[in-house]
Amino acid sequence: MGHQQSVDDNTLRHPLAEKTDPLGAGQSGPNPSRRSAKSLDPGRERVKARREIGRFLRDRLDWILLVLGNAFLVMAWFSLSFAQEGVDFDRLGPVVLYGGGITFGLLLVFLLVDWLRWRPVGRSLQDLAAGQQRSVPVGPLYIQRQIRDAVRQLERARLAEHHRAQAEKQRHLDFMNQWVHQMKTPVSALSLLAQHPDAASYRAEMEEELDTLDQGLEMVLHMARLNEFALDFHLDRVDLKAEVNRIVGERKRQWIRHRLFPRWEKEDDGSWDVYTDSKWNRFVLDQLFNNAIKYASQHRDTSQYLHLSLQKEGERVHFTIRDEGPGIPPQDIPRVFDPFFTGENGRRFAQATGMGLYLVKQVVDSLGHGIRIKSPLKGGTSVCVTYQSVGANGNETGEEKKDAGGQVSHENIWG
Repeated sequence: MGHQQSVDDNTLRHPLAEKTDPLGAGQSGPNPSRRSAKSLDPGRERVKARREIGRFLRDRLDWILLVLGNAFLVMAWFSLSFAQEGVDFDRLGPVVLYGGGITFGLLLVFLLVDWLRWRPVGRSLQDLAAGQQRSVPVGPLYIQRQIRDAVRQLERARLAEHHRAQAEKQRHLDFMNQWVHQMKTPVSALSLLAQHPDAASYRAEMEEELDTLDQGLEMVLHMARLNEFALDFHLDRVDLKAEVNRIVGERKRQWIRHRLFPRWEKEDDGSWDVYTDSKWNRFVLDQLFNNAIKYASQHRDTSQYLHLSLQKEGERVHFTIRDEGPGIPPQDIPRVFDPFFTGENGRRFAQATGMGLYLVKQVVDSLGHGIRIKSPLKGGTSVCVTYQSVGANGNETGEEKKDAGGQVSHENIWG
């Protein structure tokens, strides 16, 4: 990502740190200004120190008790052993007390050394949690380095998620700004047509502008729902061919108005049931048909066909839409699923948002389907969506059915 922050090898920068943060790699103390402010309140510092010592001892209480218990057992064992050998207790007592003192002294020395090693890191972690510290220092212990590395990794993940959320938010904002700007055109056109004395004669133009508004509203509605996709989808058994025929039938006026006629190129009498979410799949198919209408109808004024095909391949079903439009330049194909990318065709044809195929890709990936686009140099664009078949039959390979003359049969389905 272009604005990705780097994490220094010896320190972890807090995301709220100012650019003038004086702390460098491996520094364990808080900000000097904060340190001087604290020195003005020694009572508060003493209370904080007592609490730190209390937490330090509580964390090591089991270990302290274990050491003292073992020392007591060793001294008791020596005392009993010497007593059995007839050693006078007056001579044994100082030895036992001396050994206990040495054990207790060594324990205190070890705790002091441990305290001096842990105190800077402990304070830094507390200050970091309170927003007063900008870095996690590297302590001398292996566990301290592990803590530093773990915190650094968590911070990297948090920053990556933050950048992703910011990019998504900006993408939504850009899309809404662009969408509002584009929706002004059909609204203004409808307003002018409605004011015309002979408005009834412009029925076809008004229907086209209404279709544009409807498509724009559907796109922005589904984009808003896409963030909560997991809560708004349900995989079910769907008859794909029946669903395509239903959508084509509902768009009959559009096909006639744009002189674009859908027809099936490949037929099969078998089942075309697939696993998908009917609502989100309907959105995907609508966007693909919208693109075909948008570009093919503006490419030339003569009548054109929109070629549809279904093909089975093992447990997969491929649905393909192929138009006779201008096609997509080869250099643009790798980027057609990028947000706001319109490419060369976006500059030649009106109403290109660059978000239709991006949303289609997001939905298709979320549903576990596949999608690919081909565009030969001679023109036309072919979009293939791959589904998971329901009860795929190995004898049905989805090959083209041919008539007696060996030609591929076609079926007009728009009416």
